[in-house]
Amino acid sequence: MLRSYRILSCVKRARNPYPNRQSFRLKRYDYSAPDAYFVTIVAEHRLRMFGFVNCGVMHLSPLGAMVHSAITGMSRWYPGVRIDAFQVMPDHIHVVVWLTAATTGPSHRDATDPISNVVAPRLTLPDVVQRLKSFTTGQYRHGAARSRWRSIGHRLWQRNYYESIIRKRAALDAIRRYIRNNPPNWSRPKRYKK
Repeated sequence: MLRSYRILSCVKRARNPYPNRQSFRLKRYDYSAPDAYFVTIVAEHRLRMFGFVNCGVMHLSPLGAMVHSAITGMSRWYPGVRIDAFQVMPDHIHVVVWLTAATTGPSHRDATDPISNVVAPRLTLPDVVQRLKSFTTGQYRHGAARSRWRSIGHRLWQRNYYESIIRKRAALDAIRRYIRNNPPNWSRPKRYKK
């Protein structure tokens, strides 16, 4: 009986073209908590479409410049979100995102205007990443339709992203250094442990 169950289980797994994907997120962590987060988002198929690194300096393509502009605009568009250090690389981006406890509503209230009295919900880290990916993908599709950028399909980013919660000042300083040194280290050969 046990043997037939194992065979059946293997057959079911082999037929499933969509394997169960594991989440990188901590199960019981509140991702709307006012904290600093280190986020890496990778381009679909790791295509190097955001520019190139030459002599340790990142040179942005027009698509990379659009992504750069979108990252810098996040703090203006979303109260409670502050972008610290970030770097657009040829096939990925690194961003330090601060979610603050600041009020997320409009900066001024008008008793006669019901719209200005609406308080925006506080964004979680997944919300911030989703909005950045969605906005840049929309801009990319619009630009590709007008032949400004080479079309690579409908997706600009990989499905998931990598994130870590920055808990200590020393870790924040190390991550900022890593981000700053990412372009100079880009051309160095990668050393993998065997």
